[in-house]
Amino acid sequence: MNTNPLPQVHIEHDIEKLLERLEKVTHELARRAVAAAEAEHAYKIAYAQQLLLAKAAAVGPVVLCEATALVACETLHLERLTTAAVRHGAEEAGRNARAACDALRSLNSNHRALVAGS
Repeated sequence: MNTNPLPQVHIEHDIEKLLERLEKVTHELARRAVAAAEAEHAYKIAYAQQLLLAKAAAVGPVVLCEATALVACETLHLERLTTAAVRHGAEEAGRNARAACDALRSLNSNHRALVAGS
């Protein structure tokens, strides 16, 4: 483990790199949120259509109609869940980058105080 203090210029460079990463993560999150919304929409429409068909065909009780509709929309349901998980991963990446940036800013602030105070 390196115990030498980091020069302020390195800290500022790392902050700039993290801010660039945050910008990329933000754009990626927006793209993934749209994909998740489209998957949710496609699933809900298909599910509603299948549920109406099952009810019209008098498949049985509501729970059986719902199960029939879900089975008919199995692929769309899986896509909805996976796109939501990917969006959640992008959100976590953004939170991690923000936390790292906050830590570097704090370190930079402490560094400035030490330099100014000496």
